[in-house]
Amino acid sequence: MCFTTKVTRSSSTPDPVAIDGLPCWQDIGIVDLNAQGEGVGRHEGQVVFVPFTIPGEIVDVQLTSRRPTFARGEAQTLRLPAPTRAKARCEVFGKCGGCQYQHMAYPAQPDIAAASVLGNIRKMLRNWDLPEPELISCPEPYGYRTQTRLQFQRIEGTPRLPGYVDLDGAVLPVSACPVLHPVLQQLLAALQQPLAQEAMQQQLLALDMRFVTMQSNRDGSECALLFHTFELLNVKKNWDRELWGECWLALQEQVPALVGLVIDNGQTDVGFGQNFTSERGSLAPLIPLGAFKQNNAFIEDAVYELVLRWLDPQAGETGIDAYCGRGELTARLADATPGGQIVGIESAPVWFDQGHHINQDDLPGTLAQRIRFVQHTVEQWLPGQPTPSWIVCNPPRKGMEPPVLDWLKASGPERWIYISCNPATFARDCTPLADHYRVTRLACLDMFPQTSKMELVALFERCPAPAAAG
Repeated sequence: MCFTTKVTRSSSTPDPVAIDGLPCWQDIGIVDLNAQGEGVGRHEGQVVFVPFTIPGEIVDVQLTSRRPTFARGEAQTLRLPAPTRAKARCEVFGKCGGCQYQHMAYPAQPDIAAASVLGNIRKMLRNWDLPEPELISCPEPYGYRTQTRLQFQRIEGTPRLPGYVDLDGAVLPVSACPVLHPVLQQLLAALQQPLAQEAMQQQLLALDMRFVTMQSNRDGSECALLFHTFELLNVKKNWDRELWGECWLALQEQVPALVGLVIDNGQTDVGFGQNFTSERGSLAPLIPLGAFKQNNAFIEDAVYELVLRWLDPQAGETGIDAYCGRGELTARLADATPGGQIVGIESAPVWFDQGHHINQDDLPGTLAQRIRFVQHTVEQWLPGQPTPSWIVCNPPRKGMEPPVLDWLKASGPERWIYISCNPATFARDCTPLADHYRVTRLACLDMFPQTSKMELVALFERCPAPAAAG
């Protein structure tokens, strides 16, 4: 991509001035976005990364750092704005490290993000013939997020208030966040007054409070708080039940959907109400506080629809749902496979009570008989297992461990699906499978609007065996 637009300055526009010994480069055309969502431009052959710019824009860039092969800078003057430029809804956008794309109008975000993600994947998988992807946008680019974790500011002499990590790595206290589900926006605003009280500040200090997780279900009928403390020995001794009880009642009065407030140190928890939220109408409804969950209900459903459509499970087939979490996809796969036997593998203890998956008892009777949940790591459980009809893998951001890839090469089924939230580890995991599988379907889903992240879903099919010689 190249630029042919000529930008002419008016006589009233001053030329930028270099600061801190670093120059200001003028008329830089932004041609791409990197994996972090920063604009990519060039000056005399050197790459420069410029946050909060959009491909197609022309900017003057004040450098903030410079190395032999690349530079970083800030947009000082916007000479030619992109037609997709928009006003951010968040007052701390540009300071908070959570969102990268609020300066773009939403209809353009998924196209721009997907082009960047796929460009990077194709660079890493040059020997793969990847199909053109399906692109799925989110119908609600704001107010979609049903779980978030905020850190407590821990600077001596300042109040311990919750916030997000800013671009400099410090905690930026926030009282509003427009990407949160409306009920969580309401809860975040309601938290400010009780947490700022002197007695509560003393409690946060005594408990060495580090994080707070806010969680809701998709319809906003239930939400809850999980406070993470590093006080390992004396949580029950040091927490002020009466003070936290007053906080609990005050928050419930402002946010009637609040069903739980829990203080947890990883070993012991105390609090009020329940330590989970539940998804009405789901096959696997219970979600413990702080457990991994898909934060965007709109795109979560789209992922399930893609998996079922592409996998096309048939009656009587056997299947594995690896890294299955709460088991919702496991149950939907079993429901689509009459008479089939499905195994859900999950290692996180939070989903099990003495080895029994917490959603097993809520499954409809016919499904419960055909689903077996296994509390184990996928990389330890899979080796030696017989080949199923298909497998679905939805690993964490770190991707899959080598034993899983080795099993796929040696014993993997004819078709399987990879759900990935990290294009880099997706590409890394694909590399050793090049002689065994090909990607026949690919989708980019905007699971995290206003950010540079995309969810990937890929259908792998085993390569045909080479023809015998002669």
